Amino acid sequence: MDNGVNLRVSKKGNSGLGGPAGDLMIGIKVKPHPYFKREGSDIHTDLHVSIADVVLGSEIKVKTLYGDIKMKVDAGSQHSDKKKISNYGVQKLPPNHH
Repeated sequence: MDNGVNLRVSKKGNSGLGGPAGDLMIGIKVKPHPYFKREGSDIHTDLHVSIADVVLGSEIKVKTLYGDIKMKVDAGSQHSDKKKISNYGVQKLPPNHH
């Protein structure tokens, strides 16, 4: 879930004057993580790689939400290069209209 998502639990809220129980609305606030940063359904992290790994190319261990995986560092990679690891982000939920 992401910040600002509202969950509705039917008939678990307060009841009106003699009326039935209303809906309970729960607002979600996601606490920041010290290692991962979220942008929509994507998860970002900074990875520090040794100069030898960058010059020669190598395979390094990367933390994901689902456990560690191995990722290839291409020889000659640059400081600002980014790598995408598909299917390791957050599952997209249907739109919330509440």
